[in-house]
Amino acid sequence: MVLEGSGCAARMLGLDDFGVVASEVVDDELHVLVETPDGQVMGCHDCGVRAESKGRRTVRVRDLPACGRPVVLVWRKRLWRCNEPLCPVRTWTESSRHVAARAMLTGRAREEICRRVGEDADAVAEVARDYGVGWHTAMAAVREHGEGRVDDPARLDGVIALGMDETSWLRATRTHHTLYVSGLVDTLTGRLLDVVPDRTAQAVASWLARRDRRWLARIGVVTLDPHRGYAHAVGAHLSHATLVVDHFHAVALGNRAVDDVRRLDGATIADEAMALTRSSNLDTHAASTPRAGPRRSIDPVPSAAR
Repeated sequence: MVLEGSGCAARMLGLDDFGVVASEVVDDELHVLVETPDGQVMGCHDCGVRAESKGRRTVRVRDLPACGRPVVLVWRKRLWRCNEPLCPVRTWTESSRHVAARAMLTGRAREEICRRVGEDADAVAEVARDYGVGWHTAMAAVREHGEGRVDDPARLDGVIALGMDETSWLRATRTHHTLYVSGLVDTLTGRLLDVVPDRTAQAVASWLARRDRRWLARIGVVTLDPHRGYAHAVGAHLSHATLVVDHFHAVALGNRAVDDVRRLDGATIADEAMALTRSSNLDTHAASTPRAGPRRSIDPVPSAAR
């Protein structure tokens, strides 16, 4: 489908700096040709002299997916030239508040990638495939828009039930053992609050120590696995809270105890059966062996020789 100069298409695009010239599907991706309107007046940002247009050049930027397809904005960027001989600035390209310089993604696409990874818990690799970019490009967008949200103390407001659990995130190799992280969540909403390295008491206690006293006082329930380190950290900062072992670990511990008892009983029964079998075999062997009669003395000298 091709849209030539469609104002409706421009409104659907939602980027007020651009007009839609045409669009088409290429390799299952929607390519939208956009450009800024003609007739713009641009002054040199150094000397202020009116600039002259030198034509356009094409750059490609990824935008929000549409209709189940990745979207590529084919932006025909205008080139400008300053005609003032004494001005040190000679040429430059136009810019847009929607697209950063040398960016592969529009600003709104970067924000949406961060939202999907943070709020929807989508994998970075999955989101990167949806946008047609590499993992590192998607992760850079997550860092750009996510670090400010993580540092915002207001994101922890309203938490009254805290949960913590460990997760292995890097397998053991020849150079290091398995590495773990501790996740802290709001158990009422299921929202991930933070991730701290390691699964020790010190790691969790350090995170709790950075929280405001009023925030700690509002925590009424703490859900954790039976890891002793977590219990020590909670006891130091949340001694007033009710401790709850999550059902997964409670069931796992119960099954493990039942298995231990079964193994112990099985070993005991096996030992008793083996002892009975050994005793029965000895009794059978003794019963089947003929008894020897009384020994007769043998005279070493024949009677004829006496």
